Amino acid sequence: MRTVCFNPTNDLILLSGGQIDKDVKVWNSETGINIANLSGHSGDIHSIKMASDGSFAISVSTDKKILLFDIRCQKAVCKIDA
Repeated sequence: MRTVCFNPTNDLILLSGGQIDKDVKVWNSETGINIANLSGHSGDIHSIKMASDGSFAISVSTDKKILLFDIRCQKAVCKIDA
């Protein structure tokens, strides 16, 4: 695991990504259960950040893509090629 990010409005929700994972993983930080896998990257994930209201997350990967995920519907809603 290379990067983690807590949801700023719900600290039971944790996002993670790393060198082996191509998906951003959503975890329940209390139980340790993987809630969802947010796909879209084909490379290692370097950074994850969340919006202040906890509804969106953005990730950066070695695949030279920036993905914006809607956490509420658990899917990528925007992709930027860098």
